[in-house]
Amino acid sequence: MNSNQVGQFAYARPFEPFVMWLVDGRELKVLQPDFIAVGKHALGVWFLHPSGELELIDVELVVSMKTINSVDSEEYIR
Repeated sequence: MNSNQVGQFAYARPFEPFVMWLVDGRELKVLQPDFIAVGKHALGVWFLHPSGELELIDVELVVSMKTINSVDSEEYIR
């Protein structure tokens, strides 16, 4: 993917929680807009893990993204 595609999810208004899948199979849940930052022409995405760790992810490693509907998001929050 590219930074514009990731940014469409990250900066959507109103914000909708979403999931990003990476090439290594990891699934990153973005439940709040403060959990992610990406610039318009950026090469990386900053992701804040629930543990408080900050990770820089190359945007080309993001292979898929999907919004989480309100019913599904309750499952992720538990």
